[in-house]
Amino acid sequence: MTKIYLPEELNSFSRETLVAVILSMQDQLAQLNTNMERLIEQIVSANNHRYGRSSEKLDVIAGQLELELIFNEAEALTETLYVVEPAEEDVIQVMRRKKKENARKILRIFP
Repeated sequence: MTKIYLPEELNSFSRETLVAVILSMQDQLAQLNTNMERLIEQIVSANNHRYGRSSEKLDVIAGQLELELIFNEAEALTETLYVVEPAEEDVIQVMRRKKKENARKILRIFP
C-alpha cells in the first residue's frame, strides 16, 4: 500500500522526489488498469459461458414465434389440424399374489 502524503509534505519535497512519487503512481495506475481489464475479460467470458449460445440446448423456445409461422401461416396452420393419434398399446396385466388371509381361511377349512 502506498503512503498518502499531506499537502504540507508535498510542498517540502524536492523536485526529484516529486518526480519519483509521480512515476511510482503512474506505474501503480498502469497495473491497476491492466488488472481491471483482465477482470472485465474474465467477467465477459464467464457471462458468455453461463448465458451464451452453447447453454441454449432447445431448438425452439416456448412462446417464441417461428419464421415458418410468420411467412407461411396458412400452411403451418393446416399442418397442425391433422393430428395423428398414437397406435393402441397392448395392456399387460400384472399377476398379484394372494393375500395371506386367503391362505389362512383355506387351512381352517381343511384341518
